[in-house]
Amino acid sequence: MCSNSSFSYFATWQFQATTSHLLTFLTCPFNLFCGYCILKKTPKQYKTAKWYLLHLHSWTIFTDLILGACVTPHMFFPAFAGISTGIFAFFAIPIPAQIFMAQIALGGLATSIVMIFENRHHTLVRGKFKFEKNWARFLFYTIHGVYSILFLLPVYFQIPEAYSAKMLLLRERLPCPHPDYYLDTVFVFTTNASTLIETAGIFIIFVVFEAIFMCFHSSFHLFRFDVKISEQTRKMQRKLFGDMILQVSVPIFVIVVPMAYCLVASWALYYNQVLNNIAVIFITSHGISSTITIFATNHTYRQHFCHVILRRKLKPSQMRRPSTITVNAVTQF
Repeated sequence: MCSNSSFSYFATWQFQATTSHLLTFLTCPFNLFCGYCILKKTPKQYKTAKWYLLHLHSWTIFTDLILGACVTPHMFFPAFAGISTGIFAFFAIPIPAQIFMAQIALGGLATSIVMIFENRHHTLVRGKFKFEKNWARFLFYTIHGVYSILFLLPVYFQIPEAYSAKMLLLRERLPCPHPDYYLDTVFVFTTNASTLIETAGIFIIFVVFEAIFMCFHSSFHLFRFDVKISEQTRKMQRKLFGDMILQVSVPIFVIVVPMAYCLVASWALYYNQVLNNIAVIFITSHGISSTITIFATNHTYRQHFCHVILRRKLKPSQMRRPSTITVNAVTQF
């Protein structure tokens, strides 16, 4: 066992749990208020598109609460082992059930992103490679929903006994872990990292491929000049689509970067508990990053935020300048 002096407070589960909990509970009201703006302040002519944005934002809030407050995993990468330091641990909910809830949250979030791209694809594309019938779109959504729930199923059948698995990981992946690793509450999800990485990787590739295809296919139709629409409408659609990509990309970037670090650390057998903690904290901040992006790109929501939260209205000059954005983030979804 390594000396305790080789680890700082920032490597403890207390630091990571406290930061994640504070971040979640301080930002949750703003995330909920953003959901209210989407529900109540979206123009009526965009009522269909509104539900796709609200669906994504609901999954964003749910994922934030699960990862930042309910499960709050304290991970020991490069080993797939950790401690639950959230509300679920207080109520002694079994760890596999907690992991399953986290999987549902992240899988649902990924599916909702695909649905947004499919909605824009369905609106912009004419001809082949799109779902024309409502039943086909419903089946498409259903398949993704079921897959997001079941994609880690093979790993659940290989969950090892905790103590022997911890000793095995000490020899193979974690020769000098933080003293918290020796707590009885540490749970080992798997000792076979390849199985977990492969099953999760297939799901990620599946989702990313679809999103990229629909994004590029929609962009192709946006830049076609044989489509009989006015130049003003064409410019508006391009701006709307660009803002949609921005609204999705910013919070996803906040998730993907720390997850990429965790995967690289697992592959390279690199252990840094402080970076592990920071990675989890960054992931739990994706909700507020999504809210900030939505307010930043949508004038209608931003104006209501300033009126209600800051108790002031935007100046007329501020209202005229981004008038096209009022349609922006709403119609794109």
